[in-house]
Amino acid sequence: MLEYLTAVLVEKGPELSADERNLFSVACKNLLSSNRTAWRTVIALEPNQKYARYKQSLKEYKEKTEAAILQDCEHVIELIQNNVLTKSV
Repeated sequence: MLEYLTAVLVEKGPELSADERNLFSVACKNLLSSNRTAWRTVIALEPNQKYARYKQSLKEYKEKTEAAILQDCEHVIELIQNNVLTKSV
């Protein structure tokens, strides 16, 4: 969904309607939600002694999901800075 709204964002810039802004917000939320859920699950499992033998795997997966979340957030911030904020000035 974000790919489709990116085209709208590029075309309209700061002139987005309220509905378009809401759709963009939902698209960003959906982009991040699966990785955030995975990260929260790993965080919950880490202190549990039952999963101590998977500590290294949990750490690697947590780092992977953190990197994916950071990359997605940077992408969204870049879209906003390049297509909304710079055009509104």
